[in-house]
Amino acid sequence: MNNDEFLLATEDLDQRFTGGMSRIDIEQVMSCFWNNPDLILVVHDGTVFHGFGNIRKAVEQMFAQCETLSLVIDEVSHIRQGESVFAVGTATYEMKATEGISQKITERWTDVRRKVDGRWVYVMDHAHALVPVSNGFRYSARNYSRWLLTDCSHIAILQVTLTVFYFTSGNS
Repeated sequence: MNNDEFLLATEDLDQRFTGGMSRIDIEQVMSCFWNNPDLILVVHDGTVFHGFGNIRKAVEQMFAQCETLSLVIDEVSHIRQGESVFAVGTATYEMKATEGISQKITERWTDVRRKVDGRWVYVMDHAHALVPVSNGFRYSARNYSRWLLTDCSHIAILQVTLTVFYFTSGNS
């Protein structure tokens, strides 16, 4: 498979995933994940889920709390390594809880994709919420953050962070 074929296949995987999330379609979303106990998903609050069954339960719980959900990939970069593709990007969720409260969340994500049993799937997925930075502070390369992020039931973002900041004083 050449690089163009890899790119088209991974773009298709992203479209299947975002489409399934936006339609709150558990079957389509789960078809994008590796059906294996070694599958790993790290969500916005740092919770780590292991295995297809546990991840399915977590997604079902999130969907049960959402009246509407929209997911759009804002940007993505792919790196091919052997038969795997590593991707990093940003995406924006717009959610409305069953209680009517709305929330917009932008995340930075990293994932690993492989072709398993004839189809491309995520074998590892990690995401964290991006929070605007202001007042002349920037994150350093050593950013150790733990985000307490809502799913649709809480609709609030709280940040608990141990982050090495440095002051830019306008000279960036």
